[in-house]
Amino acid sequence: MNVLARRYGITGKHLWLACQGATRRGGAGIAPPKSVGHGKVLPPHTTSAAHHPDYLRHMCEKVAARLRRLDMQAGNWYVGLRTAAPGAGIEAVLTVAHGAPDGRRFFEQARALFREQWHGER
Repeated sequence: MNVLARRYGITGKHLWLACQGATRRGGAGIAPPKSVGHGKVLPPHTTSAAHHPDYLRHMCEKVAARLRRLDMQAGNWYVGLRTAAPGAGIEAVLTVAHGAPDGRRFFEQARALFREQWHGER
């Protein structure tokens, strides 16, 4: 199962279970995830806001793709930027209108939050 899971992700696990004759509801089934996320570490000493939209867009698209693949929807989602200085980070829990997970909509919300709260170089 581990080889298939590394190669094909959750689909590999489901294929392995199907080959064993186990169903998703059976004892060997895999519980669906309760949350989906994606994180990124920025290069050291990144202080310019010009670099953040690229990272934000990538993360929002990844989360939206995972939600679509798992046939899930987001009601609330966490956006945050942790910094070395205590209390200087940006974080918020945003509400998303129901519908198909859309990376562009996630990105627009995250970008608006960062523009509003960013205190570094512009």
